Amino acid sequence: RSTVMNLFISFFALLIGPRKELNSIKYQLESIKWSLKASNYYCYEDSESLDKIVKRFISFETPKRKAKTERFYQKFLELRKNPINDLKFMIFSPLRILRIHINAITFRKLTKRKVSQKSLLPKDQITDRHHFPLTY
Repeated sequence: RSTVMNLFISFFALLIGPRKELNSIKYQLESIKWSLKASNYYCYEDSESLDKIVKRFISFETPKRKAKTERFYQKFLELRKNPINDLKFMIFSPLRILRIHINAITFRKLTKRKVSQKSLLPKDQITDRHHFPLTY
């Protein structure tokens, strides 16, 4: 639900982008912020600062994509301080929102798989020395 809602907001902001008085960049920034916060909670079940969440989501990226992702999030944090319409940023925002949610889902699946694999392993058995191994 969060993905769909944030994508709608992001596309809506693109539609109203030419009308500068509507300040469409703020809608883009909010949709990215809420995607990050919702996905962070989905992954870690905590509520951290936006800076820490951004660092977490940068770490999810492959080394090849990491530099591009860092630039996007730097621009995101900069625009939150001084919101000005940036068409390039606004065009890439819906793609980044999708990426945020895909990374969160992938992370959650991987961590669930690791937890379930651990629970399938037999626990160390305590042997009762009086009965096992049998000695005569």
